[in-house]
Amino acid sequence: MKVIQLPYFSRLPILTGYPVLRWTDADASIFQKFSGLEYGLRDKGRNGYVMEQVANFVQGCVSLLARFMLVAIFLFSAFDSKIRHFSQTAEYMASEGIPNPRLALFGAIGLILIGGLSLLAGAWTRIGAAFLFVFLAAATFYFHDFWMIADPTQRQLQIIQFMKNMAIGGGLLALIYAGGGPWSVDGWIEQKLEEAEITPAQKTKGPQRSKAA
Repeated sequence: MKVIQLPYFSRLPILTGYPVLRWTDADASIFQKFSGLEYGLRDKGRNGYVMEQVANFVQGCVSLLARFMLVAIFLFSAFDSKIRHFSQTAEYMASEGIPNPRLALFGAIGLILIGGLSLLAGAWTRIGAAFLFVFLAAATFYFHDFWMIADPTQRQLQIIQFMKNMAIGGGLLALIYAGGGPWSVDGWIEQKLEEAEITPAQKTKGPQRSKAA
């Protein structure tokens, strides 16, 4: 019985925990076979490098789009309702039983702005996503408590809102796990740290080779 081992993306373990895609030679050949792309490069090392750049480009696009899509609803909510209609929002929060509604609203705006700007720039992405997750969990518990509603229509509407917030929370948890991606301030810092670690190693190898020669 033949056992076929499928190619896979390996992950580069780093201190910050960001997953970085690395293409193996098997990945490159499979990609070319099914996509019909032929680069005319006989050197497998160069092929792997090209595939790695393609993977990093795709990862950068996807992570940037994910951050923008997640943060849009938070920033829009902050500026459209919470800041522009501060007093009305505070009164509504008081009617929902939130203690110290004005202070809580200030805290909510702070969490949204700090977390939202963090995700936009991709700077301290995990912390920013955690801030937004805390706000989302509190807002979901107080404003979409469908288990307290008797009217079937209103209950169904709040269930939908509750599930929507759960989906957004899942996206935030994914950012807390994966980070901002390569097209972010965090990714730029990570790249510079890797380059700083590689350069001294190359410098130390140089004199040893010259002595051996």
